[in-house]
Amino acid sequence: MAMISLTNSYELIPDGTYVFLITEAYYEESSGKLMYTMKTSKDLIHYEYFTLLDRNGQPNKGAQKAFTMFAKCVLDNKHLTEVDHEELVNHYVICNVSHTSTPCRTDPKKLIEFNKLSYIAAASAFEKEADADKNDKFDDF
Repeated sequence: MAMISLTNSYELIPDGTYVFLITEAYYEESSGKLMYTMKTSKDLIHYEYFTLLDRNGQPNKGAQKAFTMFAKCVLDNKHLTEVDHEELVNHYVICNVSHTSTPCRTDPKKLIEFNKLSYIAAASAFEKEADADKNDKFDDF
């Protein structure tokens, strides 16, 4: 039997401003599930999910609006009308990370905490996170 090492636990990225590199994209067209793997210069990983179809296979307009904003910000092009999900890979993005809690679906008495990205903007490369906090990039929002 092979032994597999486990990490201490899942850790949220601390609150703050970070530059992420989008390293992977996964899209399952039949279910509308879209996921991006994003990594900081310190190898902190964040997964950004969009469910573009509802349970009935109809467009999820809220998720489509969120993805539209995300893609336009990452690609720094407000005039896009369509995009291939892979086009966002290998692009840098700077954003604020905060946390939000929601009740667990299987046990509503438990709260689950998630990373929440806001003030998303294209970036040209990794910056030191301390410099990113001082970078007044979000003053326009």
